[in-house]
Amino acid sequence: MPSGPTPGYGLIMTTFEVSGDAYDRFMGRYAGPLAQQFVEMAELQHGDRVLDVGCGPGTLTKLLVKRVGRGAVSGGTPARLLAAVVRA
Repeated sequence: MPSGPTPGYGLIMTTFEVSGDAYDRFMGRYAGPLAQQFVEMAELQHGDRVLDVGCGPGTLTKLLVKRVGRGAVSGGTPARLLAAVVRA
């Protein structure tokens, strides 16, 4: 089995290192309307636990917190800049 870095891995990680504003300019037009639909379709209730994988700047994460409570939602993103936005 070959060892060493995966070809293209650095390029993939670089594309995630954007500010929350830059992400919103690209995804923002979709994120808000879709996030609300996702929350409604999931039929989540207070007390459910949720993991938001690839949470970006937290558009869906914020709606999930409103629905199920702050301590019941965890989010993760590979972008350090976006993670800082979610924590704020």
